Amino acid sequence: MVGPQVTLEKIPRLDMTNSSVDIDLIGIAKNNKERSAAVAFMSYNTMENLLKPDFFNTPKDMVKTMMSTVISATLPKTINTTLTKPVNFTLKHIREFDPSGSLSCVYWNINKWIEDGCSVLESNSSHTVCSCDHLSTFALMQISSRLPKV
Repeated sequence: MVGPQVTLEKIPRLDMTNSSVDIDLIGIAKNNKERSAAVAFMSYNTMENLLKPDFFNTPKDMVKTMMSTVISATLPKTINTTLTKPVNFTLKHIREFDPSGSLSCVYWNINKWIEDGCSVLESNSSHTVCSCDHLSTFALMQISSRLPKV
């Protein structure tokens, strides 16, 4: 949390075992009458066990696979929740990446995962950095071609 009594010049990164978040809480606090802001950052470590590839509606020749834990970020008790800068999430891959596939940063919107407002900033063999213009519940998804059954 940041507020009028806090003299931070830079907000430290919020880290969990498989993910982290970088958010401009100082800028958000300055945009609020109370001059304070707090962020809640949660990780749902076994959600990928429920979200198997057959959970997603995809064409028969495509497969969507969860590549990270599911995380949520919110600004509790903050009146103006407009982000002053995009929020960046670093997500650890929970399975090996298929080089023929593509990665997407997605968020949960009512009943499906969508990409609007999120993009992949950078990625390596173990982590991907997603940048989003809003807060929500996020994950990293791989989209790849389904191999024909022999």
